[in-house]
Order: sequence, then structure tokens, then C-alpha cells
Amino acid sequence: MQSIYLKAKVQQIPISDCKVECDGSLTLDEDIMDRLGVVEHEQVFVNSKYGKGRIMTYFLAGKRGTEICELNGGATQHFHKGEIVHLLVFALSDVPIKTIVL
Repeated sequence: MQSIYLKAKVQQIPISDCKVECDGSLTLDEDIMDRLGVVEHEQVFVNSKYGKGRIMTYFLAGKRGTEICELNGGATQHFHKGEIVHLLVFALSDVPIKTIVL
């Protein structure tokens, strides 16, 4: 039987910018994406450290080494630049999987 497991989590990361004119998504430094084991267009939940909201969107690869965590499009309406968020990625699996936590 398959279950949904937490695959990867970034415990605290600040929103580096919000670009409402871009397509909705979350642009994340590709180095961080590699460490998490996630790829472009993979689903991600973004929630505020202080409980102000949670959204579901998808990753876009940002420039390596920039530590960028940028919200785009409609996602910008839920958080603001500088806000600390958690990123949560889930996966469907037949067996429990080890969660990568950064």
C-alpha cells in the first residue's frame, strides 16, 4: 500500500523577493534543490513560520549559489519579502522514506 511521506523540508528560509508579474511558482537556488533532491516543477508546500498561511505551488530552478527563495505570481499575495517560511515536499511511496531536512 502506498502512503504519502515527507520527502524533504527546509525548516526556515527567508523569502528573498516577490515578483507578482512572473508565473506563479517558487524560484529556489538550484544548489538547495539538489541538496533536497527535488526538481523543477515538483510540488512544494510553503508555510509561514508564524502560521500566517500555507500555499501549494511548484519549484523553478534559480541561479546556483544565490540562496534565492523567490515567490512569483499569485503566491506573492500570501507572503512578503523577508518573511521566514518552511518548505515541505511530499512523496508517494510503498515504503517509508528518509526525510532530508535542511
